[in-house]
Amino acid sequence: MVCSLATKGQSQTTLKYDGNTNTDSSATVEDIESAIKNFKKGKAVGADHIVPEHIIYSHPCIVVHLKILFHTMLLNGYVPDSVWKE
Repeated sequence: MVCSLATKGQSQTTLKYDGNTNTDSSATVEDIESAIKNFKKGKAVGADHIVPEHIIYSHPCIVVHLKILFHTMLLNGYVPDSVWKE
């Protein structure tokens, strides 16, 4: 599985993930923090009923939980369609 991660104004990072922890890449805490810093405030809620401010102003530990979530999604090769569809 190959995914791409890019934040506004930064180059794109490609993540290769096949379950081998020695060779796989994953989103780092720094990648996630950088993406959160680039969130635009004042946007409408999405299908998940979360506005960017929920993440921007949440406790810093949210970044670790997001990293675990992204790691698990890459490991299992599954992104729930119902979460991302509006």
